[in-house]
Amino acid sequence: MAQVRSYQMDIYGAWLHLATDRRGWGTLRRRFENVPPADAIGFTSFVVKRDGVHICMFLDMGILDGNNVGLVEMLTHEATHASTMLLDHIGEEYNGQSEALAYLTGFIAAWLWIGCNG
Repeated sequence: MAQVRSYQMDIYGAWLHLATDRRGWGTLRRRFENVPPADAIGFTSFVVKRDGVHICMFLDMGILDGNNVGLVEMLTHEATHASTMLLDHIGEEYNGQSEALAYLTGFIAAWLWIGCNG
C-alpha cells in the first residue's frame, strides 16, 4: 500500500514528505510537478511552492528486506541531502563544524527512521 508521511517544520517554513515505496513516490510526483522519477533506492527532491518549501524523500523499503544497517545508511544519506538543501535555501552557511547542519540532519534522520519503522 502506498503511503506518504508528511511533517511541517514550522521553524524553517518547510515540509518534509516521505514515500517508502514507488507508489508513494508516484503520489508525491503527482502532487509536486517538479519532482523527478526516483532512479535509485533513495532520492531527495527540493520543491518551492506558494505554500512553502517541500522536501520530498524516497526510501525504497522493499529493497532493504529488514536490513537495518542498510536503512541507517540510506536514511542518513537522504537526511544529509535534505538538510543541506534546506540550509542552502535559507542562506545558512555550514561546514564540518556546523551545529545547524548536525542538528538538522539528526532530526530529519530520526523522523525518517520513525516513518520507515512506524
